[in-house]
Amino acid sequence: MKTTLIILLTTMVMSIQGQQKIKDSVAFGKSILQNALKQIDDSDGEMVYADYWNLALANAYMGKDKKVVLNYLRQSKDASVPDFYIICKKTIVAYGGLENVHFYKILRDEFISLMNEAKHKMANMEVAKPEKIDNIKNEEVVDILKAMMVKDRQYRTRADFFTNDSIRKLQYKLDAENTKELEYLFNKFGYPGKSIVGDNEYQDYTCLIVEHGQTLENQKKWFEIIAKALKNEELNKNPVRMLIDRIHWRETGKQIFGSHAEIPFDNEEVIKDIEEKYGL
Repeated sequence: MKTTLIILLTTMVMSIQGQQKIKDSVAFGKSILQNALKQIDDSDGEMVYADYWNLALANAYMGKDKKVVLNYLRQSKDASVPDFYIICKKTIVAYGGLENVHFYKILRDEFISLMNEAKHKMANMEVAKPEKIDNIKNEEVVDILKAMMVKDRQYRTRADFFTNDSIRKLQYKLDAENTKELEYLFNKFGYPGKSIVGDNEYQDYTCLIVEHGQTLENQKKWFEIIAKALKNEELNKNPVRMLIDRIHWRETGKQIFGSHAEIPFDNEEVIKDIEEKYGL
């Protein structure tokens, strides 16, 4: 099942201070492509806007014909107009302006036109009701997880999150509250994965919250628990890849799966070892 919280391989975690120049853009693009295809394969070929975006970015870095890049971006927009427009705007903010965005450097007015198309369609769209999830096993746990995810995204989804210190401080206070809630959930129910919440998007919430709002020490502690949960098929693989990348980045300045913007990949031997160790 495809979770609605999708990894955007190079846009999910972005900060201007954290960006690093990619010396070999072709190799970087190939790595993005490899991991994008893994995500699609894990979802049995089901593709959403984020998958098309990632394929567009991979082809852009690999220097493919701009028509290929534009086609994937258009498919991303068509798959979800609001999500496409939001990620475009966030990317512009994260990279410090439109002129620094890789897609704009390649496509120029065509990229702007795509964003304008999305903006126009959004203005004429009715607000869709969220899809009802009816295979929930434990309503109490799910209600707590949903409240935690609201806190996790309260300020983090704002376009100015990376540039506004006061906004980040407010988010970090909510993250601290989530840390306590995670301990409560785990001590009372065990790991809140598929066997407790059901085969739905909520099985991934704990890992996503740990990836966002924990200290490195807490992330490493929770990762041991999450790795066991993954082995027992309690959650999907993509959030675990994100958490591994976050920890590895904070420890080495490099990443394994490509979920962080413009952060170089570790060497092939390290990547292969981690992929094999955790079945990713």
